[in-house]
Amino acid sequence: HNDSTILEMATKGHDLFMAEIAPNDSHRKNILDMRHNQVGIGLAVVGRRFTYCEEYVDKYMAIYGPADKSVALGTRVLFTGRVLSPNQYGMYMAAITFDAVLVLPPDPKAQPHLYADRGSANAVSLPPWEFAHEGNSYDLESGAFTIAFTARQPGYYYVIFYLRENPSTIPYGHPDNISSADGFPGGAQVIRVH
Repeated sequence: HNDSTILEMATKGHDLFMAEIAPNDSHRKNILDMRHNQVGIGLAVVGRRFTYCEEYVDKYMAIYGPADKSVALGTRVLFTGRVLSPNQYGMYMAAITFDAVLVLPPDPKAQPHLYADRGSANAVSLPPWEFAHEGNSYDLESGAFTIAFTARQPGYYYVIFYLRENPSTIPYGHPDNISSADGFPGGAQVIRVH
């Protein structure tokens, strides 16, 4: 294969994604999502096989901690990081949901479908006016943040950091009516608590 053949095959691959028709147009919708601000293109040629992929990413935050993604029950977990463009986007909300550990049935081999899934539950919802309380901080100018919570039950905690355009419209100083629908997910972390 020469470079022009590989370019032709990559172009055909992309054109196939873009030619999708609703309701089976998930690749096309993903490519056109206006929130994507990074893209990765991958291709491989092995013998006569050609593989092509596109990865679109919404990178609005850098999340540095916690370094340990598996912590003991009762641990105070600190999430640290920063919003990458704090003049354009502001931290709007941190929402934490919780999934309990699956409970095995008495005889897993005889009852493989009887795992007790306790479901998801909201653990913490941190609105913007609480970013400066109880170990939390958010610097409007630099976008640096520390968000803390204490894990009270064993299981998995899903932390989603919501951002919002135009930080001057975010009610940092006083309670207001907010919804995650008024922002967009800027970053996320999963923590296992044992």
